[in-house]
Amino acid sequence: MTIVPQNSARTGPGWAILLGRALFHSGLLIIVLPKGGVHAFAFYPACILIGLAAILGRVGGTAPSGRSPQTAALILAASFAAYLAFQAASFPGNPFANEIWAKANALLGYAGESISVQPSATYEGMFTALLPILIYVAAVDLFQRDDGAFRLIRFLGILGGGFALFGVIQIVWLRDSLLFFEKIHYRDSLTSVFVNRNTAGTLLGVASFVLLILTVCEVRNIGGHSPLVRLFSDPSLQHEDKLRVAVPVFFFLLTLLALFLTKSRGALLATLLAYLVIAPALVRDWMSRRRDPRQPAMSARRRIGITGAVVVAIGLIAIVFGSQAFTRLEQQGADIARLCVYGATWRAFLDNWLFGVGFGTFENAFPRYRPIECGIPYGIFVRAHNFYLEGLFGLGIVFVPFLIAAYWHIARNIRTGLKTRRSLRYVPIAAAGMVILVTLHSLVDFSLQIPGMAAYFAATLGATTTICLGRSAMPRSSSDKPLRLRGAASPQNARDRETA
Repeated sequence: MTIVPQNSARTGPGWAILLGRALFHSGLLIIVLPKGGVHAFAFYPACILIGLAAILGRVGGTAPSGRSPQTAALILAASFAAYLAFQAASFPGNPFANEIWAKANALLGYAGESISVQPSATYEGMFTALLPILIYVAAVDLFQRDDGAFRLIRFLGILGGGFALFGVIQIVWLRDSLLFFEKIHYRDSLTSVFVNRNTAGTLLGVASFVLLILTVCEVRNIGGHSPLVRLFSDPSLQHEDKLRVAVPVFFFLLTLLALFLTKSRGALLATLLAYLVIAPALVRDWMSRRRDPRQPAMSARRRIGITGAVVVAIGLIAIVFGSQAFTRLEQQGADIARLCVYGATWRAFLDNWLFGVGFGTFENAFPRYRPIECGIPYGIFVRAHNFYLEGLFGLGIVFVPFLIAAYWHIARNIRTGLKTRRSLRYVPIAAAGMVILVTLHSLVDFSLQIPGMAAYFAATLGATTTICLGRSAMPRSSSDKPLRLRGAASPQNARDRETA
């Protein structure tokens, strides 16, 4: 990412923002690199660092002049935390207590009366659930305006590219290594620093969209109505400009290669479908930006033809390089045991539809509902392998309004970006692709329940939200350095706020 100073005489970021960004970056590294933050020794230090970063972002950031995504996210977090506390609250005569407590009290004397079958697990799960929201808020506060958001996107691109690079090294030379730990599971598949190949596949898919943003930005920095043609044919173009394009392109392709090497059927299909969905919008945006105003508009037939060619190319790449994952899908078919667990989880929800059995208690509560027909291919099911079913199981029907509120917030921000960010429209398009990917894969896996994966996704949403809402229009202050991204919209560029 090339960043050019607009006015070096202006005041740079305040100490609170600089320190907050350093803590934020450190927290992300700590929670992603050691197995995705699944152990307490990595998770809780990361919580502390990111919590401090969020406080510094609130103190040193510029107050938004319009709609604040931070406020909405904090209200959602506070409401969710209050509901989990309600679930975990244990007191005599609790009218909503799970029926299991009556049996326990009859056998053991008074053992408790709460909605959650294991209140301690619900309290512990509160940290896991709230950390991504805190990361989202901190990202929006610490990386305000377009220049700050692109700084974070660049960091996330480096982190995702490094994740992919180590994964490729792992599959070639270090099959027994998770960087800091010994690799025991999925030794035939790429998992990088994660334990599970499906979670690694989800992060690589999201990282590919981050690197796509960086690639498009740098290609557009070349300038002209046909930057791609100029990139390969203009002898006056400096080597440095070509290198700035080559680096994100290399890591974008490396990330896709790593995704294929995970052999994750769900991650590969979800990523493929996400790219197929956003391809028409991305092609349309690219063609509209490169057209010479003096030339007539491109015909609908040609636009459809180009879009179709891009879609076919995406499909062919997936078929050629994702053959191992598709072979697994053809040979193994549907996971019968997992489908059986889905049905049992749904029946358990129907038995506890109002308030659920307690957030974070799936491992403790599910064995009661698991039928013998499901078999024991993996021993104990720690998670439901379906984010939405497990949400209903643990939270009850109350999970639905929380889910709708979260998606409404994200979709509204992306819609604003699509309507108003004319020169940066590829950013909300890529953000929509990330959300589609994670949404689809959450139907068959638990990637969002791994702290490192959830943290990375929340950080990308924070950075893209800043751009979608046009934070560059905010008044200047000492909270960020007044820089301009080459090829991106300048804060003073009023045309970027036009509706195309």
